[in-house]
Amino acid sequence: MKKIDKKKSFVFMSVFAVLTVVLQAALSRAFVYGLFADTLVHAVFFLAFFLLYVLFAKNTLRDRFTAKGMKILLGVYCASFLLLMIGLIGFQKFIPALAVGIVYVAVPFWFVFSKKETKKSIACLTAAIFVLFGMTIPGYFYRLFEISVRERTQELYLSADNGYFVQGVAVEKLYVYTQEPKTTAEVLFHNSLQAYTSMRFSDQILYESDLNNSKEYTAQHLSCIEKYYPNVVQQKVNTQDELLEIYGSRIENYILFDENDKESTLVAANLCHQKNAVMLGKSMLEVAVRYGWKQVFDATGWTEDAFLSSEYFDKLDRHLLILLDAFSENFTGYSEDVYMSQLWDLGIMNNAWIAENDVSIVELEDHLKKMPRNSVCIGSVGEHAENAFVQACARYATTFIYTRYTANLSVLSGFRLQNATVDSDVLTDGEVQKRTTVYSDDATPKHTVCVMLSDADNVRFCTESIMSSHYYQSPLRDETLQYNLGLAGSMVEIAPIFLLECYDRMTVTDDFCYQLSSIGYTYPSKWTDTEAWEQVTKTLAALMHETKTHVLEIMDDSAFLGVVDVPSDFGALQEYFDTYTVYDDVDGCLFIDYTALYAGYRGAVCWSNDKPVVSAKYSVWYDEGTPFNSEKNTIDCIVREINEMSTDKTSTDAYTFIIVHGWSGLDENGNLVRLNLSSVDVDNTAIFAALRDGFDEDVEMVSVTEFINRMRRNVIR
Repeated sequence: MKKIDKKKSFVFMSVFAVLTVVLQAALSRAFVYGLFADTLVHAVFFLAFFLLYVLFAKNTLRDRFTAKGMKILLGVYCASFLLLMIGLIGFQKFIPALAVGIVYVAVPFWFVFSKKETKKSIACLTAAIFVLFGMTIPGYFYRLFEISVRERTQELYLSADNGYFVQGVAVEKLYVYTQEPKTTAEVLFHNSLQAYTSMRFSDQILYESDLNNSKEYTAQHLSCIEKYYPNVVQQKVNTQDELLEIYGSRIENYILFDENDKESTLVAANLCHQKNAVMLGKSMLEVAVRYGWKQVFDATGWTEDAFLSSEYFDKLDRHLLILLDAFSENFTGYSEDVYMSQLWDLGIMNNAWIAENDVSIVELEDHLKKMPRNSVCIGSVGEHAENAFVQACARYATTFIYTRYTANLSVLSGFRLQNATVDSDVLTDGEVQKRTTVYSDDATPKHTVCVMLSDADNVRFCTESIMSSHYYQSPLRDETLQYNLGLAGSMVEIAPIFLLECYDRMTVTDDFCYQLSSIGYTYPSKWTDTEAWEQVTKTLAALMHETKTHVLEIMDDSAFLGVVDVPSDFGALQEYFDTYTVYDDVDGCLFIDYTALYAGYRGAVCWSNDKPVVSAKYSVWYDEGTPFNSEKNTIDCIVREINEMSTDKTSTDAYTFIIVHGWSGLDENGNLVRLNLSSVDVDNTAIFAALRDGFDEDVEMVSVTEFINRMRRNVIR
């Protein structure tokens, strides 16, 4: 660097010091949100500003040290700073990382001036720290203060006794509507009509739809209803006019909306419940005239901002947020933006807040701020990074339930377990019973393995996809294969009929485990609202009791350093585990981590209230082309290593939990591939069979219940 006057050099040094810490705050924020592109950009600029800062610091110190001494000093200085940043940000210790950054960029100010100007040096250092804190507090710490205030002032939704979702009227007759609604006006009229009838009448509507493979799942809905509720009469309805002849005289009110305006569309949907009305687009007004319906609200011209500031928004039951996939930029009312299986009916029946999925996490947070503590957000993550989305929900005391393209949930919620007629042993007096054989291990030394399927927090996966030949109806499933399947707590509330289907198809070697961390998907370590979190775990424990399932799978994202095969301290999470294991209905927990393909803690075990919490040691996951993919994710490697493991049942080393990715499978040649539901030759269940067939005689696959109970009985701790 060309020599620059010390005064000018000091000015540049100060500027780059400020920019370094500002970019460090931005980098930390991007990382905690899981935004890969933003993290990369911020990291590049952070390093650039830091290096420029060092260069100008070197220029100001050129008369203090020898050239060799300067190189050593700057080398140690840069290396120690960057290593600290990697470590602290890796463990998500963002506040200490910022503090270290401030100290590191401030220290050279002490050396800039001669001893005769010590007061000036101290003044400059103080000013630098003040400026740096002034830049970082608004950027990072403000949210922490905001959430703290929210926890003291925002209302708490009490869910422990009554759950999160309402149920429709018990169904006695079902009209199966076969004509595909084609326009936005038709789709939303029929969605609102389905919710309208589910709230009021014992004769209701189930829609068939060809969009998003929904017709295949509708056939499953009808099959389950016929099997478990044979007294419910099913009748085909082929045209809209035919359907209106049935319900037209029973509808009193409608809300007018502009089907070419997405904001008008959303406002109308949010008002249907409180106005006791169906939605009617301008192109369908003749229907209202024909049947004499009364217009109770005109949503044309309404904007979302106007609705949010109105009295109507306050009347929503805002502990439920339905997030729809984002509409196209040039929304003109075509049905590719609005379709039958997009949860409109569920939202209307629950008087929930129905909103479009946001384009940024900040906008998502703006929605979450308007919701009570202990709320539920249901929908898809849209264009967000999944990790960032779930973390944002958790920070604002909200559980996320993932689902897309899930049809008929309003009507399915009315098929209560106590009303089912099942000629089997899975239902007694309205309570489900599991067929899982609980057995005790013999004296033969063996290594015990639990293999678990992932992704059952996804409502559509759990209630519909899982009933395909790739999973629960695979020909490979029999009474010799230990098959552990997840259950979504939300499924028990939204569509209990599928709980019956899962239990009725059980073999004695099948078992169930709740996923993930709540009735949906959340990270316990990101919840700071202990009062709201207690409501979450109470509700979860009650649902586990109801379904005779006593093992929970927890997910979190704390094992960042698992990416480089250096697990962080699993025991540090015990305070979160204790909030689950305090309940009698929880016998123990399995744990998967968001990073490192769910196996970031490499089989570590933590004891919580004398119950085991076991992290995944391996994951079977086709993830080719990513830095997480390795030989350790292959069946051959897993089998080879487990066959060499301990058989001392008194040690945790003799127990292994394996998580199987729900969207991976084996093809007809036994190769691990990405599973697509349209690929008939790919089977996820084949992974379970391949593991079983590869294990030695002293390795035993067991049910999730037996796995946990065996550890509680035998392990010395």
